[in-house]
Amino acid sequence: MLRRPFIASGIAIVALIIVLLIVSLVLGQRHLRTVQKELGRTNEQVVKLEKVIANQKTGLDAVDKARAQLQSHLDEANSDNDQLRKELDAAQSQLKEQ
Repeated sequence: MLRRPFIASGIAIVALIIVLLIVSLVLGQRHLRTVQKELGRTNEQVVKLEKVIANQKTGLDAVDKARAQLQSHLDEANSDNDQLRKELDAAQSQLKEQ
């Protein structure tokens, strides 16, 4: 007779543990779905930002190319200026000697 209450208590405890595990599993599943949805949104944002970065890099490359071309023209103009300055100085020296 004394065994029946213990068996009933044991079954009740096992049932309670099973219920708690099921509740925990359901809550974990809900949390997992929420995190998966958030991850999906985050991945969409990453894709959009990667496109923005690619566009910015393309623009930066174009600006850098234009800057390099302007620098080249400036260097050439400075070289021409130096050459003309030398020619002017030589011409002025020649005039003073005459």
